[in-house]
Parts: sequence; C-alpha cells; structure tokens
Amino acid sequence: MTPPDRSSTLTPQPSRHFWTCRLSLTLLSSALAAACYEPPAVAPLAWVAVVPLLVALRGASATTVRTLCFVWGLAFYGLGLAWLTRIFGTAAVGLWAVLAATMWAFGLCFALLQQRYGYRRAVIFAPVLWVAVDLFRSELWYFRFPWLQLGFSQVECPAILQAASVVGVYGLTLLIVAVNAVVALTILRWGPRAGAMLAGAVLLVSALLGGGPLREPHAAHRFAAAAVQTERSDLDMNLRLSEGLGPGVDLIAWPEYSLLEYPLDDPALLARLQALARRQRAVLVVGCKEHIAGAPPEVFHNSALVIGPQGRVLGSYHKHYPVQFFNDGQRGRGWPTFATPVGRMGVAICYDMDFAPVFRKLVNAGAEFLVVPTYDALDWTARQHLQHSAMARARAVEVRRWVVRPASSGVSQINDPRGNLRRSLEVGEEGVVVGEIEALTGRSLYVRGGWVLPYVCAGLTAFLVGWSAVGGLRRRALLRRQQEQPALPGVE
Repeated sequence: MTPPDRSSTLTPQPSRHFWTCRLSLTLLSSALAAACYEPPAVAPLAWVAVVPLLVALRGASATTVRTLCFVWGLAFYGLGLAWLTRIFGTAAVGLWAVLAATMWAFGLCFALLQQRYGYRRAVIFAPVLWVAVDLFRSELWYFRFPWLQLGFSQVECPAILQAASVVGVYGLTLLIVAVNAVVALTILRWGPRAGAMLAGAVLLVSALLGGGPLREPHAAHRFAAAAVQTERSDLDMNLRLSEGLGPGVDLIAWPEYSLLEYPLDDPALLARLQALARRQRAVLVVGCKEHIAGAPPEVFHNSALVIGPQGRVLGSYHKHYPVQFFNDGQRGRGWPTFATPVGRMGVAICYDMDFAPVFRKLVNAGAEFLVVPTYDALDWTARQHLQHSAMARARAVEVRRWVVRPASSGVSQINDPRGNLRRSLEVGEEGVVVGEIEALTGRSLYVRGGWVLPYVCAGLTAFLVGWSAVGGLRRRALLRRQQEQPALPGVE
C-alpha cells in the first residue's frame, strides 16, 4: 500500500500557461531589482521587484526552482554590475556567474522548504533564506562581495533608511523581501488590492521604525573636515590641494593610494607630510603603503597614515579587506582608533567600508567619527562610483556617525549620521570638499545588538533546511521499505 500523494496539497499546481511564463517573470524580477540602484535608482521598486520571481517559483520542481534562481542572479548582477567589464573584460561574466551561484543556493533552500512544507510556507520563510544567503555572499567565502544588497537600495528613502540604525542593511533587506513575500501571496490568493494594503502596512511600520525618536548619539565636538579628490598619486598635487584650504580646517583626508611610496621608510617624504600638518594645524590622513617587518619588499600593508597637527605620527590603519584578484596588500589586524584634538577618529580603507562589521567594530573601539580613504578609478564608470557612494551613506546610518570619504575620482563626500549627503564632489572632478562634522559618542541600537540579525537568519536557515532534508530522506526511506515489503498471500 502506497502513501497518498500529497503533492497537490503541499504545492499548488500551476496552469500550462503559467509554466510558459516562468522565465519571463524571472527576468522581469531581475530587471526591476537592478533598476533600484544607481542609475536610475528607483528605490520603491525594491518593494515589489522580487514578487515576479516568487510567483514564478510556485509549484516548480526543485530543478526548475534552482535554475530560475540562478538565471535571476545572473541577469541581476549582469545588469547591476555591468561596470565590472571595465575592470575584468569578458571575465566579468564568470564573476556574475559566481555571484549568481549564491542565488542558486537560495533556490536550493526554497525548493527544499516548498517540497516539505508547501509553497505558502516557503514564501513566508523566503526573507530569512534571502538574508542568510546575502550574509554568505557578502562575508563568509573567498568571493565575498556585499554590493547590491537590497537594503542599500533605500538610501534615497530617508525615513525608511533610518531603520538601519536598528537592524542594519541586512535588516532592511529582510523587510523588503518580507513585503515582496506578502504581495506575492496575496496576489495569488486574495488579489492585488489586498496585497497592496498589507504591503503598505509593512512599509508604514518600517517608516515608523526608522523615523521615530531613536536613541541618538551625543555630540562631543564640532569641527571642519576636508576630503581631497584626485586620482593622481602625486605628492605635489595633494599638497597643493591641501594648502589651498587656508586656516580653520581641522582634518584633511587624502584618498587611498594617494601616495604609492612608503612614508615611514622615507624621512624626507615623511617630513614634508609633517610640515603640511603643522602649517595647516590639522590632522592629516594619507593613503599610502607600509612595509611589513621581515617580509619581502613586495609584501606590504595598504595603509592610512595619521599625522597630528603638531606633526607627530599618531599611527596607521591597515586595510582589513584587500580586494580579491589585486595586489592590494596584506590583511590588517586589530581595530585602532586615534586620539586627535578634534575627537577619537576611526579609519577604514575603501573596500573595508563595504562590510558590515568594520564600522561597528571601530565604533565599539571608541571611534567618534569615521574617515574612509577610497580609490575608485575613473574608468570604472560613474555607475560604480555612485553605487559605492550610496553604501557609505547607509553605513553612516547603521552606526550613527559622521563619515568623511575622500575618493580618488569621486564621489568624495561628507555624510551625516542620518545618511544625508552634506557635501560632495562630482565624479571626475579634482578638488577638495569641505564641511562641518561632529565627533559623536554613544552607540546605535544596531551597534548594541541589531547586528546579530543576519546570523540569526543563517542559523534558522540551517535548521529549517537541515530538518527538511532529513524529513525528505525519512519519507523516501519509508516509501522504499513499503515498496520492498512482500505482498501477503491472498491479498492483491
């Protein structure tokens, strides 16, 4: 006796016409998601962009679900990260495929849950799966790459972006996918009007969470900061731009690799930098290189050298996340912050800023404001520069700190703790951006504990997928035993 077929109750069976629409829905979803980022940066699309994909997965076989998710990832990253071709040429297709493999993993998890619990429950769990996969893609493997998390799409929606100070960018992603899941379920079951009403309710809660009276850090000191923008790694050019500031600027920050030399090994070069700091009576942050004691000459740290207004070297920060596939120095250790006359400063270098733990660890180490020397080459296109700039604004909200970001060819910017772009220079300009910032104390709710959310999602995903896989193995084993049992005499 065989067990009854429950597939019709666990997984709704789509019509033949619906099957033919799966690929079209998937490609539409990826195009909508890519349009959430610069350019054209239509942020509201994020709240419905995943709906077509979730609808396309309804009732599909495990193989089809995995394939559609991979196709979604390939199209999404191909559209959103088209600028990678300017760096890697045709090899960028391979990078898109590697990133799309994480969406294949999402499809694997979704298919297991759909097979075990049915489509509706799989969609309910989809936001948790999405964040877990995002965490893996962004931080937990060699190809880690945090760009294009859905949470970053809300930079131009200030009220909603403030929720990042509670749950972080990962938490915003969770909210966005949750709204998409609600819309998908209500369209299929109750119709689009009910879906719009429920999604609107979730959006309202998100806005209230972000725009409400949250615990704000306290201002300790206000001062003027300057970010130099030039792609020329030329000492004289950086000196001219800095000396043209005149008095009254307390912090001058140069981009990553603003010098390709080793100032700590070159007394004459170091003396010129110290003289600039003394003349301007400003803290000077210089992107440069630093030899590693006992290592071969070609092995170095990508460093940000910090010099005080009296010309004393206060220390240096070493880049924690060197860019893969480039000779970008050896990974740094520790989270140094620097006591300056204007407050305790934290420094992160370019790619470091893209990773959620960096700013949080610097704030926990006492940083009252943050400086992010950045190198974004001009020929990487304005789209790359604008996407990177948006990430800086979201990170400022997470930790509630002012961020000064000197970028080689833009966007050099000064961001306030609510993610507002206070001062900036356009892509490709050469010059200096100056603005007032504050040294802040206190910690956001995200820094205090909200950062654990993606790890909770990862743990829950591992449990759900593992339990579903074990349940599937048990059912197959039971079915196999039942099929192997000999028929009783006289019983047909």
